[in-house]
Amino acid sequence: MKFVTLKTLDKKKILITTLIVTSLILVITIFVSHASFTSTDHVTIVDGVINYTPYDFKILGIYQKDGEDYTEVEVMPGKGYTVNVDKTYCYVDLDDEDNQIKNKIYTNSAGEHVIKELPKRSKCIIYFDKEKSPSEKTLAQLTTLNKDLVSKGNTAHFTGTSCSDGCSLTENGIYEAADENGTTSYYFRGTVENNYVKFGKTDVEIWFKNKYSWGSPKNYSSQEECESDTGYSTNACIKLYGYNEDIWWRIIRINGDGSIRMIYAGTSTNGNAPAQTGAGTMIGSYKFNNSSDQAEYVGYQYTLGEKNGHTTDSNAKTVLEKWFADNLIDEYNAGYIDKNAGFCGDRTAYDYATYERNDSLGTGTQKTNYGGYIRTARTHEPTFLCEDKEHDLYTVQEASEGTQSLTYPIGLTTIDEQVYAGNYWLESNTKYYLYNNQSYWTMSPFDFAGSSTGVFSVNSRSSFTRDIVGNAFGLRPVLNLVSDYINNGNGTANCPFEYCAVGTQCNVCAKNPGGIITDVT
Repeated sequence: MKFVTLKTLDKKKILITTLIVTSLILVITIFVSHASFTSTDHVTIVDGVINYTPYDFKILGIYQKDGEDYTEVEVMPGKGYTVNVDKTYCYVDLDDEDNQIKNKIYTNSAGEHVIKELPKRSKCIIYFDKEKSPSEKTLAQLTTLNKDLVSKGNTAHFTGTSCSDGCSLTENGIYEAADENGTTSYYFRGTVENNYVKFGKTDVEIWFKNKYSWGSPKNYSSQEECESDTGYSTNACIKLYGYNEDIWWRIIRINGDGSIRMIYAGTSTNGNAPAQTGAGTMIGSYKFNNSSDQAEYVGYQYTLGEKNGHTTDSNAKTVLEKWFADNLIDEYNAGYIDKNAGFCGDRTAYDYATYERNDSLGTGTQKTNYGGYIRTARTHEPTFLCEDKEHDLYTVQEASEGTQSLTYPIGLTTIDEQVYAGNYWLESNTKYYLYNNQSYWTMSPFDFAGSSTGVFSVNSRSSFTRDIVGNAFGLRPVLNLVSDYINNGNGTANCPFEYCAVGTQCNVCAKNPGGIITDVT
């Protein structure tokens, strides 16, 4: 057998190569060992995929909540779910599970799940909640301020007179119903006492006097102007509201987009809520429209010859937008008032005799019924959905949908909102929060009867009925606050919801002035 020996030079090459390889392995081993025992910076889990190496940490359980309870799942949910940071926890030592590591896994504003500064070799139990809708987030925000604001679901019914003598205790509270674009609205119903809001201050004063003992009021900008107009009436002048008074509102509902719809409830100067009844709950009494001999005059805006045009403003719109410009323009410019939510004046036409839908009606002197009458007086099926958003959902130019024809985002309540709140066709209800012992307009068309144009109104007995648009009734402005405006108060008459800037003197009822109240008793 022949043996081959290596030359001395070859032996040296092999030895040097071996030393280099051994050194590299040692360096890599030290680096990996060090890395496995240090904390990691922010790591984003994109759409449920974890960008961590296997030795970093171990997920012992993933739980997902779609309904009432959590269920264990095999795959981590992506966007549309948020980490419940209160329930999620990790630990490093199996023998020390009680020493939990919290607040290291969360969902950021972009909807991405993030791991932040989590120690290596952590074991984690992660809980995911289905992301709240905009209206759910607003309700949760208000619930933080008042723990009694909990939805009762969609259990309210409108086929009987359950609220005709005051909603029963089981019918008072917050309920939910479908809203635009597949969203959910949360509305107040019955004799609720936790939906007060204080927002804005008056910049002008208004006086009025009645022409007759039973009414027919006229408004004036000063006491002197009122008293000098003896040709109209010699009755006493009454101050409706003065300069720099707090403006009060009642929340009607949380819209599907999360904004807060509310109705004017009066003013006060002493920090207390104004009276719930009387002329002070309105900004005055006015005609809805100056003419009432054609069907088009049912519109908040209208165009003669078209069933749902927008070229001419109603008298109601003119008055409301002037009031808005006089008193709320600063709040509007500050971004506190939502510009996207609209006001539905449903002009869907129905045959006057058969109650069948007929889109050829709604102009001139054609007898016409409108959608609000069919829904609330005949079928008792109110809705927050606007049948023809392009033509009947009145919005400002900046809005993403609707008519985009308003100068300012202000309107009136709809007849559907009245029914949701507790009103009922031709039945008196003095025990729901929209009752004010006065007659006032809604913005919902009723009919054209052949000789007169009718729009829904709420009368002094607080049943809803038809009135001719040329009559003068009260106007109660409706507007929508942006979703995150309210941060103080608990919604009661002596502690209304409001905005309180940090560092300013907040309502004395607040448990945490300048911030969110977390404990309301």
